[in-house]
Amino acid sequence: MTTRAPDPGREGELQAEKERLEFVQDVLSDILDAASTVKNRKGHLHCEAENDKIRHWATVRESVIHDRDTAADALYDLRYGPKFVAKVRADRDRRWSR
Repeated sequence: MTTRAPDPGREGELQAEKERLEFVQDVLSDILDAASTVKNRKGHLHCEAENDKIRHWATVRESVIHDRDTAADALYDLRYGPKFVAKVRADRDRRWSR
């Protein structure tokens, strides 16, 4: 039985997508942190812009995490195989179920 060699082009695409989505997640976290800090400093008065930012974060957060995990799973499947991906998913599910 032979294993197929990973396609370096595909691997690079998946790595880039995973990193892009990690960056998007970091930016969203920064937006949430900044909006929350400003709301606290304003005493929660006249915070329409901050509330919009927090709502935006809440709206897209789960889809960004899902897309990031999907890209990471595809990358890990290409690099390490389906058994490794199954372990990563089980660990992830266990972490999120707490």
